[in-house]
Amino acid sequence: MIVIKLGGSMIHSAGKLVNEILVYSKSTGETILIVPGGSIFATRAESDIVTGSRTLDGNSAMEQYGYYLADGTGAPLIDKTAFLKRVYTSPAL
Repeated sequence: MIVIKLGGSMIHSAGKLVNEILVYSKSTGETILIVPGGSIFATRAESDIVTGSRTLDGNSAMEQYGYYLADGTGAPLIDKTAFLKRVYTSPAL
């Protein structure tokens, strides 16, 4: 499994990147997990915290960016991460 963090600064080319990642995954059979950053959704959350409305937190900002990445690319979404424990267990620190 390959894990790719796709940060918010990549939002303007994110669709193209996700499509290229999908092509690579299909051609190699490699499982790829794309972890979205917060992008403009996190900026909105920070702004809302300052004004007191707090409509988004960091996790939901990442989730919204994930929906944005999947929309138009056909990338499948996951809603559970339990399978990651079977794939990778971090070493003790």
